[in-house]
Parts: sequence; structure tokens; C-alpha cells
Amino acid sequence: MDHSFIDALDPDRPQVLLMRHAERFAITDIESSMDVLLTEKGKRDAYDLGRLLGGRFGPARLYHSPIKRCFQTAERIMSGMLDGGGAAVVEGPLDWLGGGFVQAEVSYVDGRIGTSGVPGFMRQWFDGLLPEDKIAPPARAARMELGYLHRQMDGKAGLVVDVTHDWNIMLILEHYLNLRHEDIGFPPFLGCLVVSRNSPGGLVLEYQGARKEISA
Repeated sequence: MDHSFIDALDPDRPQVLLMRHAERFAITDIESSMDVLLTEKGKRDAYDLGRLLGGRFGPARLYHSPIKRCFQTAERIMSGMLDGGGAAVVEGPLDWLGGGFVQAEVSYVDGRIGTSGVPGFMRQWFDGLLPEDKIAPPARAARMELGYLHRQMDGKAGLVVDVTHDWNIMLILEHYLNLRHEDIGFPPFLGCLVVSRNSPGGLVLEYQGARKEISA
């Protein structure tokens, strides 16, 4: 697993990791996808990542999607950070990390995915082909999400870890970094977008070697 992003993190300034949850069991039924939990490997990987972070950051604040596998990931990262000599606390769930841009019933999304698959559904959304009363247009959703990330860097030194799902990361990657999932694939388990502030007060987005500065 590639943790090279850790070396570039600066413990003396606010930063946010928008991170996909750790490895989960396979989703075999879209209607029960929210109930799928982490594998034992996923739990170990999240803990090991926390150990790597623990000696470098403190206090770290961890948030997670309301979906249980994201809570499991945040808990295991926190345990690893504490055992690694750091300070960390799981602050709790945030609705937007679970896909707060969806206004429709879950059955609508499930039906779309059942027909087109997840990649096809994502392309329809990112190309603006889905009704706005069902799911927020991608540009608006990306701006909202970036605003949440910006506000989390409230001047406190240290690290914020937001454990979320691949959709939330892909939304930022495509809209701001022009990285399409058809070209780079979905974010891996525990893959993350690093968000930090630059000196004029704007944001810096970094993902697997790609970098973009966004004006405040």
C-alpha cells in the first residue's frame, strides 16, 4: 500500500486527508451495500496507517461517514495513532461524508447503479445527465464539499482525517484536478486526497502526484 503522501505532510500547519475507508467485504447486493463492513485486513491496514501517522501528528481529529465501515476505519486509525505515540480522537459522523449531495431516495440511486453499474452512474452524474432534484449537479456538489474541507482547517495545527467513500473523492478529483475515473481508476482503499492551505489563504489539492492550487 502506498503511503508516500505521509512524507509530504507538514505537522505544523492545518491539513485534511479526505480518505476512502479501508478494505471492505465485497458488495454482492446493492440494496445492502451500506451494511458491508471491513475485512480483517482492512482493520489491520487502517491500524498500520494510524501507527505511521501517530508519531508525526497530534492532536488529530477524525470524522467519518455515517456508514459503519467508515466508523470502523476511523476507530482503527485512531488506535494506531495512539499506539504510535500520537494524540487522536474520533469526533463523530458528518452527513456530507456519506454523500449529502443526494436528495433522492436510496432506491433511486440503487436503481441507476443496477442499470449502469457504479462507473456508468458516476459518468452520468459527472456529465450532468441526472435530474437536479435527485442529486446535486457535480459543480455545485464539488464546491460544497470543498467548502466543508476549507472550514475544517480552522487555524489549528495538526491533522484532520475525513473517512469517506470513493464518490466523495472522485467528485473533487474530476471537478478540480481533471482526473477521470475512467483514466486513473477508483481511489484505492485508504487512498486519500490531501488538502492544505497555501500562504495567500487558498487551498492546495494533492492526489498521487497531481497538484492544483485553488483560490479562496
